[in-house]
Amino acid sequence: MTLGPGESVFLAPGEAIRFGGDIGTTAYLASAPDAVQAVR
Repeated sequence: MTLGPGESVFLAPGEAIRFGGDIGTTAYLASAPDAVQAVR
């Protein structure tokens, strides 16, 4: 999926994501407390 400037997407709980972008790209993640687990 490709998002343009100012666009957003809803991800259901438990859905895995990977993202990337050009240099200078900023991404924000909003979630409920204790709802996100980072996997590295």
